[in-house]
Amino acid sequence: MLTNLLANAIKFTDKGSVVVRLSPLPDAIEVSVIDTGIGIAEEAQAQIFEWFYQGEHMRAGSGLGLHLAKRIAEMHQGCLTLDSALGQGSTFTLSLPRL
Repeated sequence: MLTNLLANAIKFTDKGSVVVRLSPLPDAIEVSVIDTGIGIAEEAQAQIFEWFYQGEHMRAGSGLGLHLAKRIAEMHQGCLTLDSALGQGSTFTLSLPRL
């Protein structure tokens, strides 16, 4: 799951950086993958975790990675969220409960 998030961040960041941030919270652990890449249009964000969704760019893969990452997070009682703005980069945050 993290490999997929990192690979996507690197693939869509031509300039700038990719940062991984680990944040321990009282009841969860959050891992954020933050990039300064191309970002995701607001209208595409609603579909980004759907099966086979590839977006409108030339660097598309199979469209399974983000869907599977979200499903794996949910199987572990966690969640995967997105914060993005077109042209400004994206942040995918994986939150998993502490056991």
